[in-house]
Amino acid sequence: MEYKAAVITMSDKGSQGLREDTAGDAIVKILEDRGWSVEYKTMIPDDLDKIKEELIRCSDELKVTLVATTGG
Repeated sequence: MEYKAAVITMSDKGSQGLREDTAGDAIVKILEDRGWSVEYKTMIPDDLDKIKEELIRCSDELKVTLVATTGG
């Protein structure tokens, strides 16, 4: 069975290009080292509607097994 994941980082500064996404990159590495296929990675602002939109996209459209979030 293939395990598919998505990683969403929530950061106002990061989404504006003012901060590097080291936490999201670290989560991707941890997952990949454990055999997960990271299908999607994104950085979005701390906005509840945008967060909800991305979570729905990951589950309904991308059909990933796990959504890991960081930041916010």
